[in-house]
Amino acid sequence: MENLVINNNENNINLINIEETFNIIKETLDNVGLPSSKIFAEPKERLRVFKNFDVFLENIPSDKIGSSFYISKFLAAVFAGLFDAALNYLWDETIKSLRNKVAQYDIAYFYDVVLSDSNKRKDFKDISDIEKLSDGDLLLGALKIDLIDEVCYQELKHISYMRNWASAAHPNEQELTGVKLVNYLEICVKSIIALPIDSTAIEIQTLLRNIRQDYSLDRERIQHIALSFSKFKPSQINALCQGFFGIYTDINTSQISRDNINELLESLWEFTTEETRIKIGMKYGNLSINGENEKSQLADAFLRKVDGLKYIPDDLKSAKLLPLLEDLINAHENVNNFYTEPSIAKEIITLIKSTKIPSAIATDFVIKILYVYLTNGNGEAWNANSYYEEMLSSLSESQAIIGLTLLDNKDIARKLLRENCVRKFKYFLNIISPKITNPIGKDLIEALKKFPNNQYYNILLDKTIKLKLESFKRAYATV
Repeated sequence: MENLVINNNENNINLINIEETFNIIKETLDNVGLPSSKIFAEPKERLRVFKNFDVFLENIPSDKIGSSFYISKFLAAVFAGLFDAALNYLWDETIKSLRNKVAQYDIAYFYDVVLSDSNKRKDFKDISDIEKLSDGDLLLGALKIDLIDEVCYQELKHISYMRNWASAAHPNEQELTGVKLVNYLEICVKSIIALPIDSTAIEIQTLLRNIRQDYSLDRERIQHIALSFSKFKPSQINALCQGFFGIYTDINTSQISRDNINELLESLWEFTTEETRIKIGMKYGNLSINGENEKSQLADAFLRKVDGLKYIPDDLKSAKLLPLLEDLINAHENVNNFYTEPSIAKEIITLIKSTKIPSAIATDFVIKILYVYLTNGNGEAWNANSYYEEMLSSLSESQAIIGLTLLDNKDIARKLLRENCVRKFKYFLNIISPKITNPIGKDLIEALKKFPNNQYYNILLDKTIKLKLESFKRAYATV
């Protein structure tokens, strides 16, 4: 596929052009008494974008550039000096491109991976429903099916945050510079807009398409597919297993398709992580709670095939709690989280008050509650904070131990790059300190409390902390 070639010599926009337009617009606003300060980016900042944008647009395939309307609006807004509007248009183009790329996958597979609650899953049937997904859920789904990697996901999350709080999407006084806009343009173009689908993703898409066909895969084809699982990334394996579960439990799936899955399932299950196996067990419980008898029978058959009945929750509270935890994370990652988190947190604490936190999801519970308690680093959901502290205060010693071992969890470690999150982490240490009776754990807590807040981004490189954490984990492993 050919890419667009831009002749840099034809980019005739210069400082004089921009300043002339700026003066005309400013004079018009002044003449009618409208404000004209703190609205437009300085002409020099705009020129910085125009001097660099063509380098990144060259990455966009030529058959896509003609339909990139939001990129045109982005550049028009840059020329006018409306950087907040420009960022909004860039994000719109990025989300449009991401939806188009997701559409190239088996869309039912994508929904099965990103939506853990079977009640919500019912509302997503085909590609037209993808617009119902929030931007945060769409990004998370792209990460889960390995369309984007963790670094790209975090970069796009940051741009999404800036789009929501420093663009025309919300009233603001945030300053966007030309350098920042060019950086955001580079990330969006390279990570999404010009991103090709990798060969493994194409292989997974072909596999899902073949599974759904009403013909049996022959023995040679099955063996070839089973052998290919060993080269898949763990995230692809986990997503594919959840996709298989979704196809298998769909009442419209043919028996031939289920037979194809039966032939491949044991080989795939061998590579599936324990966390994903637990999630599938929870999905079974969720189907039972909702009275979807036919689907729960199919889920039972799926788990029996891989001797996975042990992953079915002992009580159905686990199956109720897991989707709520997913909802809480989604609310935390999306716009208006200050308003959406409290009601979900309240529902969770109501559910766990009557009995203990189910052991099957104790680790997941502690990770997710600590994750939201640490805030997003920019502000705190005050109305939810008391619920989070109550949940953390209710942790047993074994659950508090889990929390203390999360220092090197990638999601928690990423939060601790921000000083506001570090401050909350130290509050968390105060909450769990009375629960930790192990002297090694007490020693670790004190060391973490004393570690300077502005150095936490390097905490895992500190030899003393690292040794204390490893020592504590070893002691915990023997409990």
